[in-house]
Amino acid sequence: MKVQGVVIQVKYESKPPKQKVKIQEGSNSMWVELRGKLKEIGKYLKEGDKLSVEFISNAQESKTNTFNNLIAKTIERI
Repeated sequence: MKVQGVVIQVKYESKPPKQKVKIQEGSNSMWVELRGKLKEIGKYLKEGDKLSVEFISNAQESKTNTFNNLIAKTIERI
């Protein structure tokens, strides 16, 4: 699954250490976890950046129109 969207929030969680980016695509928003080498890219992301993201895991849509449990496979600015 590949999505193009705009960054609306960047979040760092300390326990366990996680880096997440919230992306808005149309009326849907999703939290995407950045792992491994992608954490480096995440340091430079800011709100308003347009991204193309490909996911490893399948999205599960919740009742609030957000997607859960997404892990980025590739991420690039567009």
